[in-house]
Amino acid sequence: MIKIPLSFIWEMDDVGWDNGDDLSIYGKASRSGIPRYHTVEDYEFINSLSKATGKRVAAALCLGDWDKENFLRGAVGVTHDPYGWDRKSEIDIEKFTRYRDLLDAGHIDFILHGIMHG
Repeated sequence: MIKIPLSFIWEMDDVGWDNGDDLSIYGKASRSGIPRYHTVEDYEFINSLSKATGKRVAAALCLGDWDKENFLRGAVGVTHDPYGWDRKSEIDIEKFTRYRDLLDAGHIDFILHGIMHG
């Protein structure tokens, strides 16, 4: 008897958004499609998924919501409002630090999916 192993890649798109609402009808990013703000439990789930499957999870990150210094302000074509972009005043640094720490602690492979999209 010959056994052929079945391999797979577990990939999750759109990790990293703060607000998951699809805002494309307003001319903004389509985001994760989960109609709420993301929570620490979402990131804990990614870790538990990797542990339960015994596989690393490839997390395709959208990093625009992580812009704590407004680096994207003035960058035309990157955000929905290049000159009014002010993520610095909106971001919850403590929450995003916890997200980062949870991602770093898990069996996660990072993929850059985009800065923003939609």
